[in-house]
Amino acid sequence: MAKIDKKKLKNKKAQKRKIKPTSKKFIFFFLFGIICFYYLFSTDFFRLHFFEPINHGFALAASFVLNIFGQETYVQGLRLASLDFSVNIAKGCDSIEAIALLAIALAVFPIQFASKFKGVIIGASIFLLLNLFRIISLFLIGRYLPSIFDFMHIEVWQVIFLVSITSFWFYWILKSMQQEQLLVSTL
Repeated sequence: MAKIDKKKLKNKKAQKRKIKPTSKKFIFFFLFGIICFYYLFSTDFFRLHFFEPINHGFALAASFVLNIFGQETYVQGLRLASLDFSVNIAKGCDSIEAIALLAIALAVFPIQFASKFKGVIIGASIFLLLNLFRIISLFLIGRYLPSIFDFMHIEVWQVIFLVSITSFWFYWILKSMQQEQLLVSTL
């Protein structure tokens, strides 16, 4: 009788371990994913087919919103401009890296595919909107408070993105693990 109880206890522990990450495996695949992404990110193909169209879209969307508020902006390629100020939406100002890092981190974490997919879709939506807000705010700061533009662009917004992506990833992983824990405990 005692052997059966020990066997059941071992099975329950094994089921619980299935949802916990193995850190070496996670780190290896996360780093491998990052290396692959940055290799692709540095190619001309990526620049022409992803970076430029996405950033042009950001410029158009930001111009649209700014024009609603009477800013009289226009777009030339990757440049968002008005008569007295302009910004170029450069590589790194597109939230592609943040979304890719989130997608890689969720993809290699041992949770159900549905949770991974939903997390990437929700996270990407949040970071695309956050980046649009960033571009709009930086345009306004550059136009009306140019003395703090560099500080806001480099110091503040980069920290906001890093904290946001890390917080979202931790929140999503904890939420997914809790849901999987409930599934395992009901079995």
